[in-house]
Amino acid sequence: MMNAEVAERVLRPLKSTTLKHVSVLLGARIEATKSARISSIISQCAVLDRLRCRRDAGDLVVTAIDAGVSNFAYCSLQLRKDRKPLLVGWEKFQLESKFVDGHMDGDKLALNPENFSRLATKLSQYLLALPYATQLYAIERQRARSMSSKFVLEPVLRSNILEYLLFSTLANAKETGRGTKDYEIISSDPQRMVNYWVTVGSSNTKYQELILDKNSKKYRIALVSDILCNSVHDDWDFGVELTSIWRRRIAKAQNKKTSDLKLYTLIENSDTNLGTKKDDDLADSFLHALMWSKWLNNYETLVYEIDNKPFNDFETGVLELIKNIQIPKIL
Repeated sequence: MMNAEVAERVLRPLKSTTLKHVSVLLGARIEATKSARISSIISQCAVLDRLRCRRDAGDLVVTAIDAGVSNFAYCSLQLRKDRKPLLVGWEKFQLESKFVDGHMDGDKLALNPENFSRLATKLSQYLLALPYATQLYAIERQRARSMSSKFVLEPVLRSNILEYLLFSTLANAKETGRGTKDYEIISSDPQRMVNYWVTVGSSNTKYQELILDKNSKKYRIALVSDILCNSVHDDWDFGVELTSIWRRRIAKAQNKKTSDLKLYTLIENSDTNLGTKKDDDLADSFLHALMWSKWLNNYETLVYEIDNKPFNDFETGVLELIKNIQIPKIL
């Protein structure tokens, strides 16, 4: 564990740009000032250390949630010490079709407190009843408005309402003991996810043009497709461990000529429940879950280096550390 005093001593001499790199590698919020960046890193280290303790005890499943109403997606990874994370759950569905009785295709749930409260309650019950217990729910924070509009559009408002109600409902279930186990809930900034994976892929020529896209969506979809296809090979250390079910799904869905995947074809669901057949929600929930594994690994490497290797020059030492824990080209 790296306590706050040690972290302060290690981080204080670093340049602000170096602190930005450390923030990306650990998933800390990138603040505007040096002092704020240090505080943000220390706060994130505390979260990661709690997760490390749970993982080492053999009890850490991270469920990352993209809380769209029409395109809801979640991905659950079991994080294990000295092993690749195991993919234990990954779904996408249209919430109204799945949870609203008598829903007809094309109908939109009326925007009122009663409807959305009931929807969030049924959704939280569904998540808590999954055949594995989640210790960290990371709910992706929804944007406040459409990027092309200065006004808050109704689809954006609906997603925000669902996000807040789902967070509240899961928190209440924990407080009242309705949750099967103790768990944490985090409102997770999607930009941290984007920052991390853009950093990961920036040195890979295959992805450089896709990363330059205005929101890197195509890159993230391509990255998840590559991670899954390569994870079929047990000796590929970067990816995830797959059960026989997921291996069969990938083999069935993989394009024989290009080796690409349409991610939504991996999800066994009815056409009614699936929502729009697009991949970005699935890709983001997968990368969102996987990044917690990577952040945790980076944190452990940082702690080990600090504990075992003296930094005569903090700046040089941390920059070297960053190079060492940068994720290499994956393909």
